Amino acid sequence: MKLIISLLATASLSCFANTTVIYNVNGYTPTYKGETQHFSALVFKDGKVVKTGNDSIKNSFPDATAIDGKQATLLPGLVDAHGHVIGLGNNLSQLDVRNTHSADEVGKMLAEFAKDKQGWIIGRGWNQEQWPGGEFPTAADLDKYVKDKPVVLSRVDGHAVWVNSKAMELAGIDKQTPSPAGGEILKLDSGLPSGVFIDKAETLVTQHVPKASHASINTALDNAGKHLLSLGITSTHDAGIDYDTWQVYKQRSEQNTLPVRIVAMLSAADPQLETMLKAGKYKDMNDMLSIRSVKVYADGALGSRGAALIEEYADRKNHHGLMLETQEKLEQLFNLSFAHGFSANTHAIGDKANHVVLDAYENVFKKTGGILLRNRIEHAQIVTPEDIPRFKTLKIIPSMQPVHATSDMHMAEQRLTEKQLEGAYAWKTFLA
Repeated sequence: MKLIISLLATASLSCFANTTVIYNVNGYTPTYKGETQHFSALVFKDGKVVKTGNDSIKNSFPDATAIDGKQATLLPGLVDAHGHVIGLGNNLSQLDVRNTHSADEVGKMLAEFAKDKQGWIIGRGWNQEQWPGGEFPTAADLDKYVKDKPVVLSRVDGHAVWVNSKAMELAGIDKQTPSPAGGEILKLDSGLPSGVFIDKAETLVTQHVPKASHASINTALDNAGKHLLSLGITSTHDAGIDYDTWQVYKQRSEQNTLPVRIVAMLSAADPQLETMLKAGKYKDMNDMLSIRSVKVYADGALGSRGAALIEEYADRKNHHGLMLETQEKLEQLFNLSFAHGFSANTHAIGDKANHVVLDAYENVFKKTGGILLRNRIEHAQIVTPEDIPRFKTLKIIPSMQPVHATSDMHMAEQRLTEKQLEGAYAWKTFLA
Protein backbone atom coordinates (compact mmCIF):
# COMPACT_ATOMS: atom_id res chain seq x y z
CA MET A 1 0.00 0.00 0.00
CA LYS A 2 2.90 2.37 0.67
CA LEU A 3 4.07 1.91 -2.93
CA ILE A 4 0.75 2.96 -4.37
CA ILE A 5 0.48 5.94 -2.02
CA SER A 6 3.86 7.23 -3.24
CA LEU A 7 2.79 6.69 -6.87
CA LEU A 8 -0.40 8.67 -6.28
CA ALA A 9 1.52 11.47 -4.60
CA THR A 10 3.86 11.69 -7.59
CA ALA A 11 0.98 11.51 -10.05
CA SER A 12 -0.98 14.22 -8.27
CA LEU A 13 1.96 16.60 -8.53
CA SER A 14 3.03 15.91 -12.12
CA CYS A 15 -0.32 15.13 -13.76
CA PHE A 16 -2.83 16.98 -11.60
CA ALA A 17 -4.44 18.81 -14.52
CA ASN A 18 -4.35 15.77 -16.84
CA THR A 19 -6.19 12.48 -16.95
CA THR A 20 -4.30 9.65 -15.26
CA VAL A 21 -5.01 5.92 -15.30
CA ILE A 22 -3.57 3.65 -12.62
CA TYR A 23 -3.96 0.02 -13.70
CA ASN A 24 -2.90 -3.43 -12.52
CA VAL A 25 -3.91 -2.70 -8.90
CA ASN A 26 -5.74 -4.62 -6.21
CA GLY A 27 -8.23 -1.85 -5.49
CA TYR A 28 -11.14 -1.59 -3.07
CA THR A 29 -13.69 1.17 -2.55
CA PRO A 30 -16.95 1.45 -0.58
CA THR A 31 -20.23 2.04 -2.41
CA TYR A 32 -23.29 4.05 -1.40
CA LYS A 33 -25.03 0.75 -0.66
CA GLY A 34 -22.52 -0.03 2.07
CA GLU A 35 -20.79 -2.72 0.04
CA THR A 36 -17.14 -3.05 -0.99
CA GLN A 37 -16.33 -2.88 -4.67
CA HIS A 38 -13.14 -4.38 -6.16
CA PHE A 39 -11.38 -2.83 -9.16
CA SER A 40 -8.08 -3.17 -11.01
CA ALA A 41 -7.94 0.26 -12.67
CA LEU A 42 -8.75 3.80 -11.56
CA VAL A 43 -9.03 6.99 -13.62
CA PHE A 44 -8.69 10.45 -12.11
CA LYS A 45 -8.57 14.00 -13.49
CA ASP A 46 -8.06 17.33 -11.74
CA GLY A 47 -7.82 15.53 -8.42
CA LYS A 48 -11.18 13.77 -8.80
CA VAL A 49 -11.89 10.10 -9.45
CA VAL A 50 -13.57 9.71 -12.86
CA LYS A 51 -14.07 5.96 -13.06
CA THR A 52 -13.06 2.59 -11.62
CA GLY A 53 -13.20 -0.78 -13.34
CA ASN A 54 -10.99 -3.42 -14.93
CA ASP A 55 -7.81 -2.78 -16.90
CA SER A 56 -9.75 -2.48 -20.16
CA ILE A 57 -10.89 1.04 -19.22
CA LYS A 58 -7.40 2.18 -20.27
CA ASN A 59 -8.65 1.90 -23.84
CA SER A 60 -11.27 4.57 -23.18
CA PHE A 61 -8.56 7.07 -22.21
CA PRO A 62 -5.82 6.65 -24.85
CA ASP A 63 -4.23 10.06 -24.13
CA ALA A 64 -4.08 9.58 -20.35
CA THR A 65 -0.88 9.19 -18.37
CA ALA A 66 -0.71 5.48 -17.46
CA ILE A 67 0.84 4.14 -14.26
CA ASP A 68 1.41 0.43 -13.63
CA GLY A 69 0.35 -0.29 -10.04
CA LYS A 70 2.26 -3.62 -10.06
CA GLN A 71 -0.53 -5.37 -8.13
CA ALA A 72 -0.17 -3.11 -5.10
CA THR A 73 -3.27 -2.64 -2.93
CA LEU A 74 -5.05 0.67 -3.52
CA LEU A 75 -7.48 2.03 -0.93
CA PRO A 76 -9.31 5.37 -0.64
CA GLY A 77 -7.54 8.05 1.39
CA LEU A 78 -8.51 7.96 5.06
CA VAL A 79 -10.42 10.85 6.66
CA ASP A 80 -9.72 11.56 10.34
CA ALA A 81 -12.90 13.01 11.85
CA HIS A 82 -11.15 14.60 14.84
CA GLY A 83 -7.55 15.77 14.75
CA HIS A 84 -5.35 18.71 15.72
CA VAL A 85 -3.17 19.43 12.69
CA ILE A 86 -0.91 22.19 14.02
CA GLY A 87 -0.58 20.38 17.35
CA LEU A 88 0.54 17.27 15.48
CA GLY A 89 3.03 19.29 13.45
CA ASN A 90 4.43 20.90 16.60
CA ASN A 91 4.65 17.54 18.35
CA LEU A 92 6.88 16.22 15.57
CA SER A 93 9.51 18.82 16.49
CA GLN A 94 8.90 18.96 20.26
CA LEU A 95 9.72 16.53 23.04
CA ASP A 96 7.59 13.41 22.57
CA VAL A 97 7.14 11.45 25.82
CA ARG A 98 4.39 9.08 24.76
CA ASN A 99 4.73 5.46 25.88
CA THR A 100 7.10 6.37 28.71
CA HIS A 101 6.98 4.16 31.81
CA SER A 102 7.93 6.56 34.61
CA ALA A 103 8.47 10.20 35.51
CA ASP A 104 12.22 9.51 35.64
CA GLU A 105 12.18 8.21 32.07
CA VAL A 106 10.51 11.47 31.01
CA GLY A 107 13.12 13.42 33.00
CA LYS A 108 16.04 11.70 31.26
CA MET A 109 14.50 12.35 27.83
CA LEU A 110 13.93 15.98 28.86
CA ALA A 111 17.53 16.47 29.97
CA GLU A 112 18.83 15.20 26.64
CA PHE A 113 16.29 17.21 24.61
CA ALA A 114 16.99 20.47 26.49
CA LYS A 115 20.78 20.40 26.08
CA ASP A 116 20.94 22.69 23.05
CA LYS A 117 17.58 24.44 23.53
CA GLN A 118 16.96 27.96 24.76
CA GLY A 119 13.77 29.45 26.20
CA TRP A 120 10.66 27.42 26.93
CA ILE A 121 10.89 23.65 26.53
CA ILE A 122 7.61 22.24 25.20
CA GLY A 123 6.56 18.61 24.96
CA ARG A 124 3.59 16.30 25.05
CA GLY A 125 2.39 12.76 25.59
CA TRP A 126 2.87 11.75 29.26
CA ASN A 127 0.28 9.49 30.82
CA GLN A 128 0.63 8.75 34.53
CA GLU A 129 -1.72 5.78 34.15
CA GLN A 130 1.11 3.92 32.39
CA TRP A 131 3.49 4.48 35.32
CA PRO A 132 3.88 2.50 38.57
CA GLY A 133 1.24 3.68 41.07
CA GLY A 134 -0.56 5.81 38.48
CA GLU A 135 0.05 8.99 40.51
CA PHE A 136 0.36 12.44 38.97
CA PRO A 137 3.98 13.68 38.73
CA THR A 138 5.26 16.89 40.32
CA ALA A 139 7.44 19.86 39.40
CA ALA A 140 10.21 18.37 41.55
CA ASP A 141 10.31 15.36 39.20
CA LEU A 142 11.27 17.72 36.38
CA ASP A 143 13.50 20.01 38.46
CA LYS A 144 15.89 17.09 39.00
CA TYR A 145 16.67 17.18 35.30
CA VAL A 146 16.01 20.76 34.13
CA LYS A 147 15.65 23.64 36.55
CA ASP A 148 17.14 26.65 34.73
CA LYS A 149 14.70 26.65 31.76
CA PRO A 150 10.88 26.65 31.93
CA VAL A 151 9.33 23.30 30.95
CA VAL A 152 5.70 22.66 29.92
CA LEU A 153 4.67 19.09 29.07
CA SER A 154 1.06 18.44 27.99
CA ARG A 155 -0.69 15.25 29.03
CA VAL A 156 -1.48 12.81 26.21
CA ASP A 157 -5.10 14.04 26.05
CA GLY A 158 -4.15 17.73 26.07
CA HIS A 159 -6.27 18.39 29.19
CA ALA A 160 -3.45 18.88 31.70
CA VAL A 161 0.09 20.26 31.75
CA TRP A 162 3.03 19.23 33.93
CA VAL A 163 5.53 22.03 34.50
CA ASN A 164 8.75 22.58 36.42
CA SER A 165 9.33 25.17 39.14
CA LYS A 166 10.97 27.63 36.71
CA ALA A 167 7.79 27.73 34.62
CA MET A 168 5.67 28.41 37.72
CA GLU A 169 8.10 31.10 38.84
CA LEU A 170 7.91 32.91 35.47
CA ALA A 171 4.11 32.59 35.53
CA GLY A 172 3.96 34.04 39.06
CA ILE A 173 2.19 31.00 40.48
CA ASP A 174 2.48 30.29 44.19
CA LYS A 175 0.57 28.89 47.16
CA GLN A 176 -1.99 31.71 47.01
CA THR A 177 -2.86 31.29 43.32
CA PRO A 178 -6.50 30.15 43.11
CA SER A 179 -7.80 27.54 40.69
CA PRO A 180 -9.85 29.24 37.94
CA ALA A 181 -13.42 28.26 37.14
CA GLY A 182 -13.30 25.17 34.93
CA GLY A 183 -9.78 24.29 36.00
CA GLU A 184 -7.78 22.86 38.89
CA ILE A 185 -4.29 23.43 40.26
CA LEU A 186 -3.27 20.17 41.89
CA LYS A 187 -1.73 20.82 45.30
CA LEU A 188 0.87 19.07 47.46
CA ASP A 189 0.13 18.25 51.11
CA SER A 190 1.93 21.49 51.97
CA GLY A 191 -0.59 23.48 49.94
CA LEU A 192 1.98 24.41 47.29
CA PRO A 193 1.07 23.87 43.62
CA SER A 194 2.30 20.44 42.58
CA GLY A 195 3.21 21.38 39.02
CA VAL A 196 0.14 19.81 37.36
CA PHE A 197 -2.54 22.13 36.00
CA ILE A 198 -5.83 20.72 34.66
CA ASP A 199 -8.05 22.15 31.91
CA LYS A 200 -8.59 25.91 32.27
CA ALA A 201 -5.82 26.12 34.86
CA GLU A 202 -3.37 25.26 32.05
CA THR A 203 -3.54 28.82 30.73
CA LEU A 204 -2.11 30.19 34.00
CA VAL A 205 1.19 28.87 32.62
CA THR A 206 0.71 28.52 28.86
CA GLN A 207 -0.25 32.18 28.40
CA HIS A 208 3.40 32.99 29.17
CA VAL A 209 4.77 30.76 26.40
CA PRO A 210 5.82 32.92 23.40
CA LYS A 211 3.06 33.04 20.79
CA ALA A 212 3.52 31.02 17.62
CA SER A 213 4.37 33.02 14.49
CA HIS A 214 2.74 32.48 11.11
CA ALA A 215 6.04 31.01 9.94
CA SER A 216 6.01 28.40 12.71
CA ILE A 217 2.35 27.56 11.98
CA ASN A 218 3.23 27.04 8.32
CA THR A 219 6.13 24.77 9.27
CA ALA A 220 3.91 22.75 11.60
CA LEU A 221 1.27 22.45 8.86
CA ASP A 222 3.82 21.12 6.37
CA ASN A 223 5.27 18.66 8.88
CA ALA A 224 1.82 17.40 9.86
CA GLY A 225 0.76 17.08 6.23
CA LYS A 226 3.81 15.02 5.33
CA HIS A 227 3.24 12.72 8.31
CA LEU A 228 -0.49 12.27 7.64
CA LEU A 229 0.02 11.52 3.94
CA SER A 230 2.68 8.92 4.80
CA LEU A 231 -0.07 7.05 6.70
CA GLY A 232 -2.65 7.36 3.92
CA ILE A 233 -4.63 10.07 5.75
CA THR A 234 -5.55 12.58 3.04
CA SER A 235 -8.17 14.62 4.88
CA THR A 236 -8.81 15.62 8.47
CA HIS A 237 -11.29 17.56 10.57
CA ASP A 238 -9.23 20.02 12.64
CA ALA A 239 -10.97 20.28 16.00
CA GLY A 240 -10.49 23.88 17.11
CA ILE A 241 -8.30 26.43 15.30
CA ASP A 242 -7.29 29.83 16.62
CA TYR A 243 -7.31 33.14 14.73
CA ASP A 244 -3.72 32.89 13.47
CA THR A 245 -4.22 29.34 12.18
CA TRP A 246 -7.46 30.49 10.52
CA GLN A 247 -5.48 33.16 8.68
CA VAL A 248 -2.74 30.73 7.63
CA TYR A 249 -5.20 28.10 6.41
CA LYS A 250 -7.07 30.59 4.24
CA GLN A 251 -3.83 31.97 2.81
CA ARG A 252 -2.50 28.50 2.00
CA SER A 253 -5.89 27.58 0.52
CA GLU A 254 -5.79 30.58 -1.81
CA GLN A 255 -2.26 29.61 -2.84
CA ASN A 256 -3.45 26.00 -3.33
CA THR A 257 -0.60 24.74 -1.13
CA LEU A 258 -2.49 22.92 1.63
CA PRO A 259 -0.86 19.48 2.01
CA VAL A 260 -4.12 17.68 2.96
CA ARG A 261 -7.82 18.49 2.80
CA ILE A 262 -8.95 20.17 6.03
CA VAL A 263 -12.41 20.66 7.52
CA ALA A 264 -11.61 23.20 10.22
CA MET A 265 -13.63 24.08 13.31
CA LEU A 266 -13.22 27.55 14.81
CA SER A 267 -12.21 27.44 18.47
CA ALA A 268 -14.93 28.86 20.72
CA ALA A 269 -12.17 29.65 23.22
CA ASP A 270 -10.48 32.11 20.85
CA PRO A 271 -11.04 35.78 21.78
CA GLN A 272 -11.57 36.60 18.09
CA LEU A 273 -14.29 34.00 17.51
CA GLU A 274 -16.86 36.63 16.49
CA THR A 275 -14.44 38.17 13.98
CA MET A 276 -14.01 34.78 12.33
CA LEU A 277 -17.74 34.06 12.37
CA LYS A 278 -18.55 37.44 10.80
CA ALA A 279 -16.21 36.57 7.93
CA GLY A 280 -18.65 33.78 7.09
CA LYS A 281 -18.34 30.15 6.12
CA TYR A 282 -15.42 29.30 3.86
CA LYS A 283 -15.01 26.73 1.10
CA ASP A 284 -12.32 27.06 -1.54
CA MET A 285 -12.63 26.30 -5.25
CA ASN A 286 -10.13 23.43 -5.01
CA ASP A 287 -12.13 21.59 -2.35
CA MET A 288 -9.15 21.62 0.00
CA LEU A 289 -10.45 23.78 2.86
CA SER A 290 -13.88 24.01 4.46
CA ILE A 291 -14.71 26.09 7.57
CA ARG A 292 -18.33 25.87 8.69
CA SER A 293 -18.38 24.80 12.34
CA VAL A 294 -17.34 25.92 15.83
CA LYS A 295 -15.56 23.71 18.36
CA VAL A 296 -17.09 24.23 21.81
CA TYR A 297 -15.57 22.80 25.02
CA ALA A 298 -17.87 21.48 27.76
CA ASP A 299 -15.59 19.46 30.08
CA GLY A 300 -12.15 17.92 30.48
CA ALA A 301 -10.81 14.39 29.98
CA LEU A 302 -11.16 11.18 31.97
CA GLY A 303 -7.43 10.53 32.45
CA SER A 304 -6.92 13.83 34.28
CA ARG A 305 -10.27 13.42 36.12
CA GLY A 306 -11.56 16.51 34.33
CA ALA A 307 -14.46 14.76 32.60
CA ALA A 308 -17.66 16.01 34.27
CA LEU A 309 -19.59 13.18 35.95
CA ILE A 310 -23.05 13.05 37.53
CA GLU A 311 -21.82 10.80 40.35
CA GLU A 312 -18.40 11.16 41.99
CA TYR A 313 -15.28 9.49 40.62
CA ALA A 314 -14.80 5.95 41.87
CA ASP A 315 -11.14 6.72 42.65
CA ARG A 316 -11.50 10.27 44.03
CA LYS A 317 -14.11 10.90 46.70
CA ASN A 318 -16.36 13.96 46.30
CA HIS A 319 -14.83 14.82 42.93
CA HIS A 320 -17.10 15.15 39.89
CA GLY A 321 -14.70 16.57 37.30
CA LEU A 322 -14.87 19.97 35.64
CA MET A 323 -17.51 21.71 33.54
CA LEU A 324 -15.60 24.23 31.44
CA GLU A 325 -18.75 26.18 30.57
CA THR A 326 -22.16 26.61 32.20
CA GLN A 327 -25.28 25.53 30.29
CA GLU A 328 -26.13 29.21 29.85
CA LYS A 329 -22.74 29.90 28.26
CA LEU A 330 -23.07 26.85 26.01
CA GLU A 331 -26.44 28.10 24.78
CA GLN A 332 -24.93 31.53 24.08
CA LEU A 333 -22.16 29.92 22.01
CA PHE A 334 -24.66 27.76 20.10
CA ASN A 335 -26.83 30.79 19.34
CA LEU A 336 -23.81 32.75 18.17
CA SER A 337 -22.66 29.92 15.91
CA PHE A 338 -26.11 29.23 14.44
CA ALA A 339 -26.73 32.94 13.80
CA HIS A 340 -23.82 32.88 11.34
CA GLY A 341 -24.81 29.53 9.79
CA PHE A 342 -22.09 27.55 11.58
CA SER A 343 -22.77 24.19 13.24
CA ALA A 344 -21.57 23.55 16.81
CA ASN A 345 -19.28 20.58 17.55
CA THR A 346 -19.05 20.26 21.32
CA HIS A 347 -16.42 18.35 23.30
CA ALA A 348 -18.20 16.28 25.98
CA ILE A 349 -16.67 13.22 27.65
CA GLY A 350 -18.39 12.74 31.03
CA ASP A 351 -22.04 11.78 31.47
CA LYS A 352 -22.86 15.11 33.14
CA ALA A 353 -21.22 17.07 30.32
CA ASN A 354 -23.09 15.08 27.68
CA HIS A 355 -26.40 15.61 29.53
CA VAL A 356 -25.86 19.36 29.92
CA VAL A 357 -24.79 19.73 26.28
CA LEU A 358 -27.85 17.82 25.06
CA ASP A 359 -30.07 20.04 27.21
CA ALA A 360 -28.36 23.14 25.81
CA TYR A 361 -28.82 21.98 22.22
CA GLU A 362 -32.47 21.13 22.89
CA ASN A 363 -33.22 24.53 24.42
CA VAL A 364 -31.59 26.43 21.57
CA PHE A 365 -33.31 24.31 18.92
CA LYS A 366 -36.70 25.06 20.48
CA LYS A 367 -36.07 28.81 20.75
CA THR A 368 -34.02 29.68 17.66
CA GLY A 369 -33.58 26.55 15.52
CA GLY A 370 -30.34 25.10 14.19
CA ILE A 371 -31.25 21.40 14.47
CA LEU A 372 -30.52 20.77 10.77
CA LEU A 373 -26.94 22.11 10.87
CA ARG A 374 -25.42 18.64 11.49
CA ASN A 375 -24.23 19.53 14.99
CA ARG A 376 -21.94 17.09 16.78
CA ILE A 377 -20.84 16.00 20.21
CA GLU A 378 -17.15 15.24 20.04
CA HIS A 379 -16.23 12.03 21.92
CA ALA A 380 -19.65 11.15 23.47
CA GLN A 381 -17.56 8.92 25.67
CA ILE A 382 -19.56 8.33 28.87
CA VAL A 383 -23.29 8.83 28.37
CA THR A 384 -26.16 7.62 30.53
CA PRO A 385 -28.26 5.00 28.70
CA GLU A 386 -31.23 7.37 28.99
CA ASP A 387 -29.41 10.11 27.09
CA ILE A 388 -28.21 7.99 24.16
CA PRO A 389 -31.58 8.07 22.28
CA ARG A 390 -31.60 11.87 22.57
CA PHE A 391 -28.76 12.07 20.04
CA LYS A 392 -31.12 10.72 17.38
CA THR A 393 -34.07 12.84 18.51
CA LEU A 394 -31.94 16.00 18.38
CA LYS A 395 -30.09 14.93 15.20
CA ILE A 396 -26.75 15.19 17.03
CA ILE A 397 -23.85 13.28 15.45
CA PRO A 398 -21.84 11.34 18.09
CA SER A 399 -18.29 11.90 16.81
CA MET A 400 -16.55 9.06 18.68
CA GLN A 401 -12.87 8.07 18.51
CA PRO A 402 -11.85 4.38 18.79
CA VAL A 403 -8.54 5.30 20.44
CA HIS A 404 -10.37 6.47 23.57
CA ALA A 405 -11.85 3.03 24.15
CA THR A 406 -8.50 1.28 23.70
CA SER A 407 -6.46 3.80 25.70
CA ASP A 408 -8.98 3.98 28.55
CA MET A 409 -10.10 0.36 28.81
CA HIS A 410 -8.11 -0.36 31.97
CA MET A 411 -8.11 3.10 33.52
CA ALA A 412 -11.87 3.58 33.02
CA GLU A 413 -12.64 0.69 35.36
CA GLN A 414 -10.71 2.51 38.11
CA ARG A 415 -12.22 5.94 37.44
CA LEU A 416 -15.83 4.78 37.00
CA THR A 417 -18.33 2.57 38.80
CA GLU A 418 -20.18 -0.24 37.03
CA LYS A 419 -23.23 2.01 36.81
CA GLN A 420 -21.25 4.80 35.17
CA LEU A 421 -19.73 2.33 32.71
CA GLU A 422 -23.14 1.18 31.46
CA GLY A 423 -23.26 3.93 28.84
CA ALA A 424 -19.52 4.28 28.24
CA TYR A 425 -17.95 3.63 24.81
CA ALA A 426 -21.40 2.52 23.65
CA TRP A 427 -20.57 2.05 19.99
CA LYS A 428 -23.11 -0.65 19.22
CA THR A 429 -25.95 1.09 21.03
CA PHE A 430 -25.25 4.38 19.22
CA LEU A 431 -25.17 2.60 15.86
CA ALA A 432 -28.43 0.82 16.62
